[in-house]
Amino acid sequence: MVFVEKPFKWKLVVNKIGMETNQTRLCKCCGDRLRGRIDKMYCDDRCRNQFHNKEKKRPGLTELARSIQQQLMKNRTILQRQLKGRKACMIDRDRLLREGFSFDLITHRNIGKNGKETRYCYEFGYRCGLGNRVELGYRGGGAGVFR
Repeated sequence: MVFVEKPFKWKLVVNKIGMETNQTRLCKCCGDRLRGRIDKMYCDDRCRNQFHNKEKKRPGLTELARSIQQQLMKNRTILQRQLKGRKACMIDRDRLLREGFSFDLITHRNIGKNGKETRYCYEFGYRCGLGNRVELGYRGGGAGVFR
């Protein structure tokens, strides 16, 4: 048998008469030979995680931009979890703070006809009400729930 290298780290096994007999796949991370399932792409969990962590670190983003993006996604997740599939609800400000919500970071804001400011973290909005209460709402592609 003769091994012939192909692009993209694929190796093709060719027998003496030049016919394809088998394909040997290599790990996308370390390049080791894969054994097992035919659709396997990584040799183990360590390689899979290492490959995806490299992909996650997009070039050009500074560490500050990366940390802001992480906090925005955390804020979005907290708002989504608190709404629990509802369009709107009221919640204590302290509860959001305990979960790690940052009121300083928003994606955009809207000032309604009544002069009230609604702050948004992607499609989820919030409006600080009287006292310690915060009104949450889901915008979801249509008109907002805040009036």
